[in-house]
Amino acid sequence: MLFYASVSRKIVEDIPRGVHMNFLKAERSLHRWALEDLQRIHAAEELASEEGGGVEMHVLEDAGHWVHADNPDGLFRILSSSFW
Repeated sequence: MLFYASVSRKIVEDIPRGVHMNFLKAERSLHRWALEDLQRIHAAEELASEEGGGVEMHVLEDAGHWVHADNPDGLFRILSSSFW
């Protein structure tokens, strides 16, 4: 999981084969993602799925900034698929 104030174009457009990148957006967070960043991530999601890569945007319901405290079960469900 990565947190950036702004998602670098290089991060989502140059992911090496075999690497899976997850982005987590807390539903109730006061942080607002820039529209350009969301568009960049969603475009990378589509491209990655076509090429067998891995970029995925998750929205954690009922969570603010402290995702691990606000919705630990939901966070575990999102992350657990990448554990194995």
